[in-house]
Amino acid sequence: MPWHKRLLLRTAAITGSAALLTSGSQPTRAAAPLELLYRFATGFEEPSSGLVQGADGALYGTTIAARRDAVGTIYRLLDGRLTTLHTLTPAEGPFSGISLVLADDDNLYGTTGPPPGVPFGGTLFQVTPSGRFSIVHRFSGTKPTGSLLQAIDGNFYGTMYGSGNLESAIFRITRTGEVSVLRAFLGATEGAPNSLMQARDGYLYGTTATGGGGFSAGTIFGMSLTGGFAVLHSFQNGRTDEGVGPVGVTQGLDGSLWVTTSGGGGPDVAFLGRGGANPFMGTVFRLAPDRRFVTVHRFNGFDGATPLHPLVEGGDGYLYGTTSAGGPYTVGTIFRINPQRGLSTVQEMTTPGVFLPLLRGRDGNIYGVRTGAMQGPSMIFRLSVKP
Repeated sequence: MPWHKRLLLRTAAITGSAALLTSGSQPTRAAAPLELLYRFATGFEEPSSGLVQGADGALYGTTIAARRDAVGTIYRLLDGRLTTLHTLTPAEGPFSGISLVLADDDNLYGTTGPPPGVPFGGTLFQVTPSGRFSIVHRFSGTKPTGSLLQAIDGNFYGTMYGSGNLESAIFRITRTGEVSVLRAFLGATEGAPNSLMQARDGYLYGTTATGGGGFSAGTIFGMSLTGGFAVLHSFQNGRTDEGVGPVGVTQGLDGSLWVTTSGGGGPDVAFLGRGGANPFMGTVFRLAPDRRFVTVHRFNGFDGATPLHPLVEGGDGYLYGTTSAGGPYTVGTIFRINPQRGLSTVQEMTTPGVFLPLLRGRDGNIYGVRTGAMQGPSMIFRLSVKP
């Protein structure tokens, strides 16, 4: 029997069965030092993506600017010194929150969006560690919407949005720029795919924040490199205990797929009375190798709310993530998940800002970027974890 049919049969057997391990009760506090690596000057370019670590050990990222002659930059951070590798012109298109990816040729690849005022377009580009920039492919009638992934076959996979019959899709692109659509999504019923990840079984996994039959609360899906596709779980608007609006997939050491949702979980009356803005705070759950769906944590506002990015596994075996709201100051938290014991708050943020996706460095530590949201300086930080 084809793999995707087996997945559908297994999923059908467990859909709707969720075991709650850890409720939204006040979590324990985990001590982990947060170290500032770089602070961006207020009023200049804002960081626009998460980080990637190059073969040279440096951290690479992007910024977005609003100047007539420039719409963003690609930078390198090494030993506390930030260097601009390339400045994007309006013709090359701005960055839109999509992180770079390190390929097996030790070069960095990424995508840009369409020029300002244009609905579709953008590029797939390559930049070398020395800063040589070249365009591999120009999108026409579509625009890239998620970070690239280089799979074990050497090709890149990503998501894009288009017009007409191609509302959104998963595509494959070679390093020479040849593009093929593997799976088109019907936005009204299937939603739009977020960024992909490749698990140890070789398949691609991802989420849609909406769609999923008549429930329209999002899905988790799996796909082969040739386009075989299966929905593993559909979220139901009427079952907010498991969350709605999944935002990404991470594979744990035991092979489970860990996912955060940006909503659902149920309201916390005490937090709302204190001025909390989101009545549905989000959840963390895992899909076990046997496809058993387990809700691991429901955020209650006090311990954070509205996670917007996938989890990252640290060198200590714990999973780390961020929330965009909640906590004592209602401006977000950094948390970690012990697969056996549940959630602990690592850092309670005190100033407004926006977390971008986290990165596990080769040293096992967690690296991240937090923008000042135009209300303060942005920063690059390291969270030290002990194996």
